[in-house]
Amino acid sequence: MFDSGSVWYKHLGTGEVKECGGGVYPGVQIRRRACGKTLIGVGYTEVEKCKAAAAGSACVTDDEMNAQTLSKVKMPTRRTSSSCIRRGGSSDRDAA
Repeated sequence: MFDSGSVWYKHLGTGEVKECGGGVYPGVQIRRRACGKTLIGVGYTEVEKCKAAAAGSACVTDDEMNAQTLSKVKMPTRRTSSSCIRRGGSSDRDAA
């Protein structure tokens, strides 16, 4: 998994995982810090990746990170079959 500098937070009551930051662009550190403060304010705790965390401490697994990342991806809307059928008529392409 590509690590783009994200900071991970876990709600210890619900187990829900959130990601703050990532990427390299102007203001990323400020936005990452503001995101983290907001999550801490609603009960999240900053956690390390489990493979680097001390035994017994709260952490985020690769599966949790992947699930959170996939939940952010917007899937394209499915086209209906009627939108894929070319109706009669001519176009500039047909004339060429």
